Amino acid sequence: MSNQAIFSNVPIMNDLTLNDVKGGNKVCNFRIGDDFDKGTGKYQLIQRCEVWNSLADAFVKNCQKGRRIVIWGKLKHDNYENDKGKHFGTVLIADHIDFLGTTKDTKSEDEAGAAAEIGTGD
Repeated sequence: MSNQAIFSNVPIMNDLTLNDVKGGNKVCNFRIGDDFDKGTGKYQLIQRCEVWNSLADAFVKNCQKGRRIVIWGKLKHDNYENDKGKHFGTVLIADHIDFLGTTKDTKSEDEAGAAAEIGTGD
C-alpha cells in the first residue's frame, strides 16, 4: 500500500505560521479542506498538513488562508493520547505544492490566473 497522497484545488483553511523546531528545522502546520457540501456549507474532509524547511519558508511567504493549492506528499499516521483519550489521524507531509490563482486579498489582478509552484523540501 502506498502512502502517497494528492489533493487538488483545495483551500488553505487557517493562517500560516513558520515555527522553529529542534535542530534548526522549520515547519508550518496547516489544514486543507476538500469535498465541500453546499447543503451544509462545510467541508466533508479536513486534512492536516506539514511543510518543512526551505519549502516551508517559500510556502509561508507566498500563501495565505483561503489560497487554493495542489499538494502532494506522504501520509504519516499521527496517533497520540492525552487527558481526553486516544486520538488517531493522518498528517500529509508535503513534498510539493502548486499555488492556484490568488485569494481575493491579492492586490495584483495580473496574478489571478497564474499558478506558481514550489518544489520538494529538504
